[in-house]
Amino acid sequence: MRTRAVAFAVLLANAPALAAEDLPAFLKAATAAARPTAPLRADGELITASPDGTVRDQIALIARPSGDLYFELRKGGTRALLLADGTGRIVPAAGKSADDFPLEASFAGSEFTSEDLRPFTATRYRSPSIADRNGDELTVSLTPRPSQYALEVITFDGPKRAPLVVKDYKDTVSNLIKMRRWRGLTSVGGIWLPSEVVMENFPLRATSTMTLRWQPVADQPALFDPAALDKPSALTWP
Repeated sequence: MRTRAVAFAVLLANAPALAAEDLPAFLKAATAAARPTAPLRADGELITASPDGTVRDQIALIARPSGDLYFELRKGGTRALLLADGTGRIVPAAGKSADDFPLEASFAGSEFTSEDLRPFTATRYRSPSIADRNGDELTVSLTPRPSQYALEVITFDGPKRAPLVVKDYKDTVSNLIKMRRWRGLTSVGGIWLPSEVVMENFPLRATSTMTLRWQPVADQPALFDPAALDKPSALTWP
């Protein structure tokens, strides 16, 4: 742990100079770049691999310009609603009732928690600072609030304003427990979104991977009504 802390301190000390007003403007732009201009749907697969084995299911994700997100697993029946106001609800499995979906709660036993699934929002963070800049990539250190994490270090694709790597530190700023990677960025709905998201949990030696195929869709207000989670799903599958 001491080695990680020293390495992180050296990284901050060697970070290139950047005008103080530039970083808030960049983070504001990154927030806007995480919201599509029209509703989008992604279909794909969620796979979790751990020492206990591998679990896979079909996944559907719908994103709205407001920042609201809806997730559903076809086989397991898990449904989750994450609203831009910070609230979340989840149906943990087929036949279950909806419940709160707090930041630290896992999505269907995967390494993705409610907090990990939310789009980047600059107002959730305090004390942002530049940690590194390498070509088109910008790495930022931030303190999330409220959060299960003590620190997040996010590497963005600068021109696309899209996160590429998110490192999550828990309890202390030297305790790196998870890392999320966005891969295969594709332009859809006026923003850049990943075709693959990988979340590693280092202490558990577990990895969850979402593969996603994005396309514009008509809005489905019924899916985003928290009261509707206690009713049969209105989602159709291809």
